Amino acid sequence: MRTAPIRTGRAFADALREFRVASGMTQRELADATGVTQSLIAELESGKTTKAIERCFLLLRALDAHVVIMDSRNG
Repeated sequence: MRTAPIRTGRAFADALREFRVASGMTQRELADATGVTQSLIAELESGKTTKAIERCFLLLRALDAHVVIMDSRNG
């Protein structure tokens, strides 16, 4: 499972898919569990919405910060 910092929208998309698959959830199940549409999950995982996400990472870089996604079920 990914533990490296997530520094780009593409890396975020890949991590989202990786964690969803590892949890055994379909896109529909994740959407239902979070109150978003399945199409948004698909767009996020495909990288189609990375423009806005890239802007978030630009802000984080300016603040010398990064995102780390961790599986909280494993400690």
